[in-house]
Amino acid sequence: MVFQEEPLANLHFTKHARIRMKERRISEKEVEVTVLNPSKWHYGHEGEIVAIRKSGKKESRVVYFSEPQFIKIITVMK
Repeated sequence: MVFQEEPLANLHFTKHARIRMKERRISEKEVEVTVLNPSKWHYGHEGEIVAIRKSGKKESRVVYFSEPQFIKIITVMK
């Protein structure tokens, strides 16, 4: 029997975020970990949240809006 790990957060990805994830080789799991357990975070100019996760010398950034029913991922960066 194989168990599939279900995401902890209800993440909705914009088309732009999906394109950037593919270009930058960032997985959904990496996005989820960054959003749920950032090293630090701050608000952007338009009220979006910028979550930053550091792992050694590498840094991942996820820009998102927190909606009542889900988290809307706007873009991702490394």
